[in-house]
Amino acid sequence: MYKQFCKNIISFIKINSEKNYRGQLARELMVLSDVNKYKEWQKGDPTKYKEASLLVHNLGLYKDTFPSLENFLYELWAYGFDSFNATDNNKELEDEMLEKAKLVDLLLSTHYWRN
Repeated sequence: MYKQFCKNIISFIKINSEKNYRGQLARELMVLSDVNKYKEWQKGDPTKYKEASLLVHNLGLYKDTFPSLENFLYELWAYGFDSFNATDNNKELEDEMLEKAKLVDLLLSTHYWRN
């Protein structure tokens, strides 16, 4: 699933302009496609590391709605991604996270698969 996500997100970004909303969300999700960059942040950039780990946590909130996320999150954990919780309950952020969860669910399918 993880490898498919990585290929699909690149194709999705090529198809969708960064100026449109879903393209912007995809760019924000790109952090999940680069394990090495995440590990660099883990060692030297605590702000980006926490943002990425919060993203992983927030995606986990939607694993009951989108069952494909459960396996994907397990693979992220296996690659070394962490999950941090924040207590910020913001309706705008909730709406954005739902859209990100929908997009990850889509990218875990074969809709944007390219060799």
